[in-house]
Amino acid sequence: MINLGHYAAYFKELAQKIGIKNLIFVVKEEHLCSSIKNLTGKTLAVVYPSFRKIGSEDNHLWINEGMFLLLDNGNEKAMTQQKEEQLFTEIGDLCSIVINNLINDHSTHVGVMAELDISSIQAEPEWMICNTWCGYSVTYTF
Repeated sequence: MINLGHYAAYFKELAQKIGIKNLIFVVKEEHLCSSIKNLTGKTLAVVYPSFRKIGSEDNHLWINEGMFLLLDNGNEKAMTQQKEEQLFTEIGDLCSIVINNLINDHSTHVGVMAELDISSIQAEPEWMICNTWCGYSVTYTF
């Protein structure tokens, strides 16, 4: 099981590194919606990881499943095709930077991402999360 203090510190450092000022930690979508309702601009929403133990009594391993969302307030009424393309391009570029950081941190074999399963990383586009937010969600196992 991951140490949540270390996990939070990792993402705080990562958000600062990529210039994201809005960083929130959430449990589920309702929590996300209440946490971002007064925010504007690019936001990194980190979902607290789930975890499970696999293996036998004398040979076991914790599997952590993480997720984060990189979002921007799209405001559906003002979203033109050009603005939508720009939003997804900018958020997609930031997403690539974050994923590359996860992979690079995994390659050191120390810290929060030491056990990252690189093949588990998956990014999905998100549209109108909490009514107005768009971007990408990224899931991974570590």
